[in-house]
Amino acid sequence: MRRGVTGFAVLAVVVIAVAAAAGYWAGRRSTPQAPAAAESAARGAQLVELGGCDNCHTPKLPDGSLDMSRRLSGYQEGVSPLPPAVAPGQVSANPDFTSFRGDWGVSKARNLTPDATGIGGWSETQFIQTLKTGVDPSGMKLMPPMPIMELENAPEADLAAIYNYLRTLKPVANKITGM
Repeated sequence: MRRGVTGFAVLAVVVIAVAAAAGYWAGRRSTPQAPAAAESAARGAQLVELGGCDNCHTPKLPDGSLDMSRRLSGYQEGVSPLPPAVAPGQVSANPDFTSFRGDWGVSKARNLTPDATGIGGWSETQFIQTLKTGVDPSGMKLMPPMPIMELENAPEADLAAIYNYLRTLKPVANKITGM
């Protein structure tokens, strides 16, 4: 019986993920672009798009589409529920995919906007160091599903470009606690 419940839970997570992805991708069409200048905000925008940063860091609307009015502002404290508890070795996500639970505990997508509650007080050096080491300026570790193992080897010019792009976003006040 336990195996059947576990299999059903995995299937349910996959179905939810596919449905969310379908809602996310419906109506999204992009055209190929030439790479922008290294370290430019335009290059950062391309990297943020290619890296899928919106998938976890942008809250979703009820239809599963991105809430671009809160782009890259992370988990919405007091609005978004936390993910459900899972058995060891399993992972769950909340409905808007801004928070995850697994063997590591609970992680919440951070606010990447230039607001003081996001990365507004971070220097470019601090931003790059955070992505290279997986530890933010306050000493907190970045948690899964943040792809630190991939980012730690990214060229610093690309990370600087991402930082420069994030600085152009609308600041969104969204203090996230207990990451």
